[in-house]
This record gives sequence, C-alpha cells and structure tokens, in this order.
Amino acid sequence: SLLLGSNRFTGAIPQSWSQLEALEELLLFENQLTGGLPDALFSGCRRLTKVFVGSNQFEGKLPDSVGELEALRELVLSNTGLSGALPM
Repeated sequence: SLLLGSNRFTGAIPQSWSQLEALEELLLFENQLTGGLPDALFSGCRRLTKVFVGSNQFEGKLPDSVGELEALRELVLSNTGLSGALPM
C-alpha cells in the first residue's frame, strides 16, 4: 500500500511506480499533485483494489487501463480536474 494522503506533495506521479506490481492500495488524496494519471501506473499495478486520488490538480482524462483493473473496488476521483468518459 502507498498511503500518502493529506500531505503537500507536488509534481507528477512517478512513472517508476508502475513497477509496483503487488500494489493494492494507492491513496494520494488531498495533495497538490499535477499532470495526468499515468496509463502505465494502472497497466503495471494490476492488483489495485483502492485508488483514492481526489483533491489534487490533475488534468487530462482517466486512462483506459483503469477500466481493466478487475480487482478494483473503490475509486475516488472527486475534485481532480480530470475530464472525459469513464473507461469501462
């Protein structure tokens, strides 16, 4: 698990996090993260069950690979700046 919510982290999510293949929980809510959500993150971390990225300053669309996360049970995207359709 990466439990990094409610901090003051800035910048983009590192591409290297896509190598965390056993990652099940990604909690990055209430930070000041920017850029897009990396497609490689979700295609590399196939075991994710929780993704909380709300209250950040992301831009762009939600990667299609999010729709392929079969174990995903909770997804929080509130107040992110993301746009477009939700992937299925």
